[in-house]
This record gives sequence, structure tokens and C-alpha cells, in this order.
Amino acid sequence: MNLDMVLGIVRAVLAAAGGGLVANGTVTSDQWQAIGGGVLALIAAVWSILNKQQHAAAIQTALATPSPAVTPEATVQKAGTP
Repeated sequence: MNLDMVLGIVRAVLAAAGGGLVANGTVTSDQWQAIGGGVLALIAAVWSILNKQQHAAAIQTALATPSPAVTPEATVQKAGTP
């Protein structure tokens, strides 16, 4: 699941929850917009941090892995030579 899918689901859940809270009179529409926006921003920030950490770990692993040694059998011969 990518970030767009997760945020879409969260937006739908927040819209349903917000509609109920506003209809019930628990919060005003303006308050719910601020709360919902804050929740979405927090989720996006956490997702971004986790994604960057995952990519950083993959890069460190790739850099720490020694490259394969080149053997004479693996070298490319010039065209026309046996």
C-alpha cells in the first residue's frame, strides 16, 4: 500500500467521524477541519520519516556489500578474437 492509498482511506474515515461529531455538536466544522488536517499532516510526516529510514538502510547495505571481483574469464574479448 502506498502513501496515497493510506491517506485516501484516512481521509474517508476522518470525513465520516467528523461528520458525526459535527452533527452531534461535539465540535464545530472549523475545529474538525483543523483536527483532520493535523492528523493527515502527522501521518504524512511519520510515513516520510519511515520511508527515508528504510531507503537509507538499503543504501547502507548496498554500499557495504563488496562488488564481485572481475576474473579473466569474465572480461569481454575484442570482436574478432577467439
